[in-house]
Amino acid sequence: MKRKTTSETKTDKKKTILDTNILFLGIGLREKLPLKAIRIATARKEHVYTETVDEELSRYHGDDPKTLSRIQRFRNRQKNNIVKVKHATDEELSKYPPKGPGDKRIMDEAVKTDSKIIVTMDKLFRKRVNKEENEKKYGIRAMDPKEYIRSTKRNKKINNPKIINNCSRADLIERLNRHA
Repeated sequence: MKRKTTSETKTDKKKTILDTNILFLGIGLREKLPLKAIRIATARKEHVYTETVDEELSRYHGDDPKTLSRIQRFRNRQKNNIVKVKHATDEELSKYPPKGPGDKRIMDEAVKTDSKIIVTMDKLFRKRVNKEENEKKYGIRAMDPKEYIRSTKRNKKINNPKIINNCSRADLIERLNRHA
């Protein structure tokens, strides 16, 4: 009997990079939607924590000691989960659609870690990444926390036929017809 390789046994989870602004707003300032997005990504084991994100979080030295403490605790919990990616050259980074160097690094790490989603509050970043040609080329979708939360709920309904309470009437009728 042939043994399955790790790539054959992988589930259909979409790796997700949470941009620094999401982590700062959710962990540090406890804003509702970013915090919920963080909790969903970590609970589903989809969150990819990279060196670039950790480095950007380490630079925060704000006035609020509680915020600083929460961010530091999060970084300490993630230390063993940091995904190390070979740093791209300036020439490699120049091919990515975002403008800023930090955004280009996030995009590069998403490509190299085979992530399919980047959750960010940056509208311009999302607009550039989600252009049709970029989405096809890199296979990455940039979302705001609300869109990410909605997409995870939609996938949960579709993938789990036991869930009836949270599904739409049309979905329920379709399922009943399929099993009739």
